Order: sequence, then C-alpha cells, then structure tokens
Amino acid sequence: MNRLVLRAAVLLAAFVMMLLVGAGPTAKAEQESAGEGLKYVTIEGNASYNSGELTIMQAGNKDFDIRIEGVGEGKSSTHIVVKTGKGQITLTNVNIEIPDTYPYSYPALLIESGCEVTLVLDGDNTLTSMGDSFAGLQVEPGATLTIMASPSPVFGKTELTAKGGKNGAGIGGGKGGHGHDIEISGGSVTATVGDGSLRARYGAGIGGGHGGSGYNITTGPILEAYWTWLNTIARPTGKLKDAVTYAQNQKAHLSAFLEHGEIEISNNQVENAIRPFVVGRKGWLFADTPQGAEASAIIYSLMETAKANSLRLDDYLLHLLSIMPERAEQNKDFEIDDLLPWSEEMKSWFSAV
Repeated sequence: MNRLVLRAAVLLAAFVMMLLVGAGPTAKAEQESAGEGLKYVTIEGNASYNSGELTIMQAGNKDFDIRIEGVGEGKSSTHIVVKTGKGQITLTNVNIEIPDTYPYSYPALLIESGCEVTLVLDGDNTLTSMGDSFAGLQVEPGATLTIMASPSPVFGKTELTAKGGKNGAGIGGGKGGHGHDIEISGGSVTATVGDGSLRARYGAGIGGGHGGSGYNITTGPILEAYWTWLNTIARPTGKLKDAVTYAQNQKAHLSAFLEHGEIEISNNQVENAIRPFVVGRKGWLFADTPQGAEASAIIYSLMETAKANSLRLDDYLLHLLSIMPERAEQNKDFEIDDLLPWSEEMKSWFSAV
C-alpha cells in the first residue's frame, strides 16, 4: 500500500511539474488593457499600449502572435498599428470606431509597409474609421494582408465589418493608397465606405482609396482569364475576328483601371452625366459656329465635372468668371490647376456637401 501511495505521489508531483513547465512559455500571455473596451494577449512578439495606440512588432526571428479581444458592449477608440515583421492577429468580438478628429484621426487597424499579417476572425468584429482619408483596415503599399476564419471559433461566428471614411476604403488603401495584396480566404467579410456602398465615389469597399486602385484584388484575375480565353480562339474569321482583334489591340487601355483608381471600370458615369444636354440638343439643333460648339463643350464638361466633385455650381461659376479675366490681364497663359473642380482649394470653398 505504501508503495502505491508513494508511486501516486511521485506521479502527481511529475504531473504538477509538467504543468508548471508547460505554463512557462505562456506565463506572459496575460490579458492587458488597451484602453476602454479592448484587451490584448501577447503570445509572441511585442505589443504595447500607450495613449490610445496599440503597437505590434516582431521580436527577433519569431513571428508575432497577438490576440485582441473586445470587452463589453461599448466601442473602443484604440488605434492598432502593425509596425514591423510578420505574424498573426486574432480578433475576438472587437468593435473599434476611430472618430473624425482631424488632423488626428487614424485607421482602426493600420498595417505598415513591409509587414505581413494574417488576420484571424473569431466572433463578430467591426473596424471603423470616421476620418475622411482613412480606411477602416488600412494596408500600406508593400504590406500584405490575409483574412481567414478561426479554425475553432469560440463564438460560432467569423465575421468582419470594415468601414472607412469617404476617401478611404473599407479594407485597403486610404486616400491615394492602393489596395493590392489582400486575400480573403475565409470568414464573412463586409467592407464599405462612408456612404455604405461597396464602391463609392472616392473609395472602394475593398481596395483603393481616393486616387488609388483596388480592382486588382478581384477584377484583375477575371480580366486576365478573359485575355487567356481570347488567345484560345483558333483562327477566328469575319465579325468574330474583328471583335477579337479589336479587344487585343485595346488591351492596355482596357486594363488601365487596374492601376489607376481615378479611372472607373466603365463609362456609365460619363454617359449618365451627358444625357440631359444630349436630349436637349435635339431642340437646339446646331451651334452657329465651330467656336460656339467648342465653347459649349467646355462649359458642359466643366459643369458636369463640378457636379461630380459636389461643388455649388452657381458660386463656383461666378468665381471663375470673376477671377479668370483678372488672371488673363496679367498673363495670357495663366495657370488654371487651382481652379479646376477637383482641386482642394475649390472643394474647400464651394463644397455642397
């Protein structure tokens, strides 16, 4: 009996030691506060919270592994930024909303250039930036992002909703930023810009912000498959040959929108903009002179472009008619870049929004 008791005691001691040793590497994996409504656990790498910002970095040669968890029902205003390295971030019921406090607004989650991040979703997560020029989940040029579902979700959901300001993407680039190198391999992902559309005037849901391209994420492979398919058509003749040849000759132009976010994927917006005065043209019949027709075209283009940039047309036109003659007196070949509807100066003065 004593031997059995002794053996049991030895086994129990060994088991306790095994637990203690096993707990060694994860002793630092304790929840730490990241401001109101957010906690985080550092499994590997470095993570630190200071003045509203949670900074994540790689430590040595090991990939970082950070778990971020929402606390309670409220929203957090903590800005998360991945500074260096590669690794995994697990989001669990995170709800971050960064207010529009220009010039100090930020993306909810920023992945800086050169970083490689796998974002694992567990529960229902929301990343929102109210700042006009930021994405909800912003991926800088040279960074990569893969979004996937947790292999063993605790909360039965693997969802992410990301929303950016009017010039930023939901997921991807901020103003002027591209949205390449984003892969969604699992989970339910919804990305919207400020007005709730998947592709708004200035920012894509998933992809580029204002002036940036995000089409390569999904459209690029589809378009590439189309060009490959064209090459499989053996010896086309007649009208089919004309169509295939035309498409192949225009490949560079038809693909330009992939790299330039300011180019729409179709010409529908322009067609809709000119429709009102094209209909009216039937009543006007003809311009008296070629110069008059050219002047009409300039005015139409200017006004429709001002509409597209949400300017107050009367005030904008009055400003042009006032200042352009003054400039022409000083210099016949004066600069007009600052007077164009998309210039920041004209937007700040005459915005109708």
